[in-house]
Parts: sequence; structure tokens; C-alpha cells
Amino acid sequence: MDVNEKIESATVHQLIRWWNGDDVPEGSQDSSLSLYKLVTALGRKGNEGIAFLRTQIEAEDLHKRYLALSRLAQPETVDERVIQCLVEAFCFPPSLDVKIASGFKILALDGLVRIGHYPLHRGEVETLLEDNDPWLAAAAMVYLSHAFEPEAVAILKAGLESDNQIMRGHACAEVGSRRILPLKGRVIGLLNDADDYVARAAQIACDLLDYPLP
Repeated sequence: MDVNEKIESATVHQLIRWWNGDDVPEGSQDSSLSLYKLVTALGRKGNEGIAFLRTQIEAEDLHKRYLALSRLAQPETVDERVIQCLVEAFCFPPSLDVKIASGFKILALDGLVRIGHYPLHRGEVETLLEDNDPWLAAAAMVYLSHAFEPEAVAILKAGLESDNQIMRGHACAEVGSRRILPLKGRVIGLLNDADDYVARAAQIACDLLDYPLP
């Protein structure tokens, strides 16, 4: 039985022990038995697995905290404590390390969009549009386009025209998935973008925009 099969067949008690580093199966101490696989498996175990993950969203281990909070920031599992932790992750990242801080801010922005809750101050998010981390800037754009829906066309249009290739790609994805037809022409203009991610995102967006609604 390989590691994936062991994880899938494990009980919640076994998964928790492995999460805590106890009795990890022989030969599985490497990345093949990753925390990501464990958090995914725990999330599939129903209320007992989810209840354990709720105990981890303020864990000292920041990797565990990140994974647990990300898994719980879903419409079916979110609660007030998860929302509070998302807001705190954005406003007060748990590390001074720039990469870790950016990662938690992105987690917060993405998670709040997934659950459709927008408590952050607009100005605090807007300042990130010019952040040196292109992924953080793109996440800020996506958040703003959802939080201020009447302005979504203008916000995403600016994203499509950005020098930030991640922002251009994310904007294409938003236009396609949300079928924002007024921006179709702008997306078409990115089909031959020099950046492969942007060009692929533009093609997918065009396919979605052309797909007939049921």
C-alpha cells in the first residue's frame, strides 16, 4: 500500500497522529506524506476531521496554520472564528518575513473572496495593487473586483492593462469565469501576450465567454 492509499484509508485518529509527527509510516517521512495531503484527507473525514482542523488555525507551526485556515475558508466550513483569523492574517501577518507575510495576506484575500465576505478596509487593499509581490497585487485586484462589484469592470480593465503579468492573467480568469462581456475585446487582445500564463488565461477566458449559457 503506497502513501496515498494509507492516507485515504486512515482513520481520523491516525491522520492526526501523522499530522503531529507521531508514528509516521516507515518510508513516509519525506514530502510524499506532506501536510497538504493530510489536511486534504482530514477535510474529507466529515465533522471529526473538520473539528480537528479548527484547532489548528492558530497553531504555532505557521505551515500547519496556513493549511488549516485555507481548508476552512470555504462556504461550507467557515464560521466567525475563521473569518476573524482571515482578517488577522491580512492585518497582522504572523511573521516579519516578507514572503510569509505576503503568503498569509494572499490566503486572507483569496479566502474572503471564496466565502463572499468583504470586511477589509478598501484603502488597505488598494495599497497592495502596486506591491512588489505580483501575486499579492493580483489577489488584491481580485478581492476589490468582488468587494466593489459595481466597479468590477473598471478594476479588471486596469488589471488587464497592468504591467504585472500575474495581474493580467488573474484578470482574464475573472472576466471569463464571471462572463464579463464588456471586457471580452480586452481579453482577446491578450491572446498573444508575451507571457505564457497570460496567453493561456486569455484563451480559457475567451472559451468561457463564447460558451453558451444553459
